Amino acid sequence: MPAEARHRTQGGMGPLTGSYTSYLYPDPKYVSWNVGSKQECDDIVGSRTTANLFNLENDNVTTFLADGTQYTSWGTIIKQLNSVPIGGPWISTPDPRDVYPIPGFLEKSNIAWEILSKTNPNVPHVPVPAFVGEGLGGIASKVKRGIAKAKGMRESVGYAHSKSIARGTLGAHFDLIPLINDFKKLLQAQRAIQHRMNWLKHLREGKPIKRRVSLKGGRQKDGPSASTYLHSESTTIQGRYTTSYYSKQWGTVQWKLLGDFKIPSHNGELEELAKRLTYDLSLDGILAAAWEFTPWSWLIDWFVGVGDVIDATRNTIPLTHSHLCLMRTSGASREYEVTSKPDWVQISGTKTESKVRKDRFPISPVLPFPVTIPAITSRQWSILGAISFLKASH
Repeated sequence: MPAEARHRTQGGMGPLTGSYTSYLYPDPKYVSWNVGSKQECDDIVGSRTTANLFNLENDNVTTFLADGTQYTSWGTIIKQLNSVPIGGPWISTPDPRDVYPIPGFLEKSNIAWEILSKTNPNVPHVPVPAFVGEGLGGIASKVKRGIAKAKGMRESVGYAHSKSIARGTLGAHFDLIPLINDFKKLLQAQRAIQHRMNWLKHLREGKPIKRRVSLKGGRQKDGPSASTYLHSESTTIQGRYTTSYYSKQWGTVQWKLLGDFKIPSHNGELEELAKRLTYDLSLDGILAAAWEFTPWSWLIDWFVGVGDVIDATRNTIPLTHSHLCLMRTSGASREYEVTSKPDWVQISGTKTESKVRKDRFPISPVLPFPVTIPAITSRQWSILGAISFLKASH
């Protein structure tokens, strides 16, 4: 069966109808608002051996209902509402792509390098060349510097206090925190060795290794809005809304053995190879360690993904990848609350408009090396700020 695009729909929106009557207009007046859930899916059929585009949209709309009877002081009915839907100012659901758009060509390439670098079975659990390269004296001095700088942050005041905070920030980020993380990894190394032995057995049998890695997502909330009219036909009802967005991303890839490389069949030799991969005892591990010791390599990596490229192309065991995909679930929702209504009106239900998208994007890394200027995180700003302050103080 040849590959072809497919479009499917399920469910749908439909009118929710209520009515109202009044003393002046005794015949019922009808009010409708579209509510419900609708799914639309675009995918590829007839191409099971390759990674394909996929998009699923799920729209959902609910609304408030207004009921109540208004009387005169002598008991005559002035107006009566019977499950009148409260429409609101919007006629469409918010779209998460307004905040999290489809990544462009270079961004997809950068993400591809990141996925490969984080899933490559040749990437070690503990980078021993870099860890040992620090030297025991370096480890001890890191601990001393980190403790001293943290202590200085508490004891200093005025200008000296600001300087200590800057040094303490750098000490925490580049001394204690990475060291603690490396020790944690060392304690978990035996489990990592077993994982790599399982991977090696799969590769030896000609099976692919399917790997998945979490990527950076996001959350954003806007509002609440100013009060606005939600309904003004049968009576006057005002309200406001908040809009929320989120994105969750992950990457998937399959790795297979390349060429005629022979994976040991003896368990002892297999374990030794697994240890080499776990502890980075390889030539490409030394290359990666050399890069990490290059001055300011950590800063360059924010703008040029050299570290990702090095890890993605490690080849202690020659492997090839396929089915490289960026997966994403993103959503946007608008939620309402009533801020003003007549006392005789009762409101029931909820009023929401939401859209959830599930996407799969086949991606691939490109050369030359990816160059990008990503959004700088608060952690990175704190480091850059500390560096700037210390430089200016000399």
